Amino acid sequence: MRRYVLLLAARILPYSDHVMRSVRTFILAWVAAACLFSRADAAYAVATFSTLRPGDALEMTFHTSGCFHSATYELSFHRSEELEVHMVEVRRVWSEERKEISILRDDIGDLILTKADIQGLDLLLRFYRSKPRGGCTTTDQIEISQRHDGRVEGAERFTDGSCSAYERRDLTLIPELVARVQRLK
Repeated sequence: MRRYVLLLAARILPYSDHVMRSVRTFILAWVAAACLFSRADAAYAVATFSTLRPGDALEMTFHTSGCFHSATYELSFHRSEELEVHMVEVRRVWSEERKEISILRDDIGDLILTKADIQGLDLLLRFYRSKPRGGCTTTDQIEISQRHDGRVEGAERFTDGSCSAYERRDLTLIPELVARVQRLK
């Protein structure tokens, strides 16, 4: 082994300054990229619903579409004493008169979440982070960000085309929260 190292060194030696600079630059770039990408998920992950601090907010856009439905909701989760969510339905409406699509936001209402709701939302977040495999005609797209003092501290984006969230009883699903608030009206 030592002999091969000496032979290699003898061949590289005439080019040592040039080669060593290139190798050093490559290694530094590779290490920097590895550090950056390995921390990307942790640096931008939002808090779980159960660990959300008072004064912080989790803002979510939830879009679901399938063969026979399409809906978009904006949800703002915030904690003072209890965890509460404010929900808005976002609708896109074609205006024949103006020949354009208008975006309408209809206030759905507020809901104070139970401990079971919060636990189910934490499990839902974990489920989305597991990157479930697709295979269903219904696709849910989720964008969620965490704000502290008006500043974004983390953001995540998920796409779920598996439909398996709808089969699990331990998850708190966004359409279920919306339906509960609509029943209270």
